[in-house]
Amino acid sequence: MPAITQNFVKGMIKDLYDYGLEAYDSLEEVWPQIYEEKKVDGGYWQDTTVVNNGTWRKTTESEGYEENNPTEGYTVYGRVFTYTTAAAFSEDTVDDHQKIKDLVKAIAGDWGVGAKETREEFYARPFNEGGKTAGDWIFNGTPESKAITDTSGDLCYDGIEFFNLIGNERASKRGGTYYNAFSYVFDGDNLKTVLTYAQGTNNRRENDTRFNLKFNTLLVPIDLGMASREVLNSTLVPYKTTNTSNVLQGVLNPIEWSYLTDTDAWFVGTAKKGIVALKRQEPVFDFWQDKKNRCWWATGKMRIGFMMKNWRFWSGSQVSAA
Repeated sequence: MPAITQNFVKGMIKDLYDYGLEAYDSLEEVWPQIYEEKKVDGGYWQDTTVVNNGTWRKTTESEGYEENNPTEGYTVYGRVFTYTTAAAFSEDTVDDHQKIKDLVKAIAGDWGVGAKETREEFYARPFNEGGKTAGDWIFNGTPESKAITDTSGDLCYDGIEFFNLIGNERASKRGGTYYNAFSYVFDGDNLKTVLTYAQGTNNRRENDTRFNLKFNTLLVPIDLGMASREVLNSTLVPYKTTNTSNVLQGVLNPIEWSYLTDTDAWFVGTAKKGIVALKRQEPVFDFWQDKKNRCWWATGKMRIGFMMKNWRFWSGSQVSAA
């Protein structure tokens, strides 16, 4: 009899993994299209940016060299968070296991989907909360261990919210001032305005030298999905009778994300630049016995993190600031 029970429990463990991973693999996530990904082996990650000094100096025949060394930018921090789920079964329920396999199958399938939905919600948060002037915990890189301290707290590494409006400009290391949040509703003309400003003004390093900033992504909530495709996919400017060519056609890749909570907010940026998804531990499912409480536990655990690396690669409009 002990061998039979042991085999049955092993079967439930296998079911938990098989059904959980089957459901997990069936759902396509949006965030990997947007984020740079980095595998980490601890509870946090820090990185100090190096600021290139830009163009070379025009030098005459009789001149020697002049130092143009790269300088140190901001130190940026990212934290890893642990997410868990669990279900308990009494020993009697497991022993009288007529329908326990179906129950484990249902739970595992739900967890497989839930793991990806949790990540979608987590990685949408910097966009949903990025305009808040008080910041948000997602931007705080101080780990639970307090091994390091992110002095910018709940704001970006420079002490300003991710998406800042005019009037609350952020300053570069050399004194230039910049903003990347706007109050325009979504349409073709406003998209051109935001792209022109962001790519032509925010294309500065911390020392205010220029670099080539090119956006390739339009990120919108479901509510703006059809409007975004209309603006970016039309050969002619929509709703005009003058046969004007649509200069926005194919300029950006439109991505609809159901986890964006502001129905009128929209974002433009460079995919896989500026924001980093920290990968610490993929979802792990387990099934174990708690003899003291006479029950079996089914558990799921994963560890994911976020790091704000460079705000310049994203701009937003109609982003909530309160």
